[in-house]
Amino acid sequence: MVEGLPGCQIKKEICSPKVLVHYDPNLSLTVASDASPVGISCVLSHVYPDGSERPITFASRTLSIGPSKITPKLIKKLFL
Repeated sequence: MVEGLPGCQIKKEICSPKVLVHYDPNLSLTVASDASPVGISCVLSHVYPDGSERPITFASRTLSIGPSKITPKLIKKLFL
């Protein structure tokens, strides 16, 4: 949690036009992903002509199965 800001305010700021952009079919896309034994997450972003990236959407999921049952193969399947 960011110091001094309640959770609902943080969510509001992340979803604001200052952070998220609308999809533009004329721009390139990139996906950044991360996975661990407890969760997976990704960010879909536009790549602008100057090389900068701005997020379109964020996604994450907490895994409900135990860490001992998670294999790299299972994590890869969850991303597909």
